[in-house]
Amino acid sequence: MNVELARQFCLKVIYGGELTPEESSAYEAFVQTAAGQRYMAESREMKDTLNSIARVELVTEDKSAMIERFENLLKQNVIESQKRFPLAVWLLLGPISLLLLISMLTHGWTALTSLLIGVLAIFGFVAMVMWKHNRRLLNEENVYEFMTDSHIRSRELPNRVLTLLVPVLPAILVGWGFYQFDGPGSGVQHFVLCLVFTLGVTLLLAKVSKSTMRSSDPEAWDWWQDGLKD
Repeated sequence: MNVELARQFCLKVIYGGELTPEESSAYEAFVQTAAGQRYMAESREMKDTLNSIARVELVTEDKSAMIERFENLLKQNVIESQKRFPLAVWLLLGPISLLLLISMLTHGWTALTSLLIGVLAIFGFVAMVMWKHNRRLLNEENVYEFMTDSHIRSRELPNRVLTLLVPVLPAILVGWGFYQFDGPGSGVQHFVLCLVFTLGVTLLLAKVSKSTMRSSDPEAWDWWQDGLKD
């Protein structure tokens, strides 16, 4: 039972709202528990206290308005992201590509070459995915449904495995390179180091992206996130 959701149904009943059949089932199950009865009593007491100060009424949420705000939030952030994208890619991949070129021209294929190729692979793949995702958002008519469906699909096992492979594959490439040139011990060591690095970068990029998206309209973003939990 989703206790937080059941509490919302309790408040909806107390303040005069109507429940759907599905909501009623969850509400009835919750109020039969000791915790549910205690919460109802506390909520009614709070309502009586508020009524002695001011009239409290239930205001129905305008879902269409929230969807519009959420879609505007995403499209605004995508437009800004696309403007900065070429410079960000150049600043990120340019120096690494230059180091790779210098390394191959001066020393040929070495363990360092594998390391640089692995780093380029992870950053290049992430950049390509972000670019295609942003282009899709800009051309999508129903951004809300697209984002919701994408989030639901991301929880499925095949997509979770694919997400895990993004940081793992470059680490395997780096480990293999050092294994070929410096032996098994060096291969395992650099595989672990690269895996930690790529996982850290992936998590950091995801956190920064989420924070940037939310900053323009936190209420709309949190509303969408709460809807995913239902």
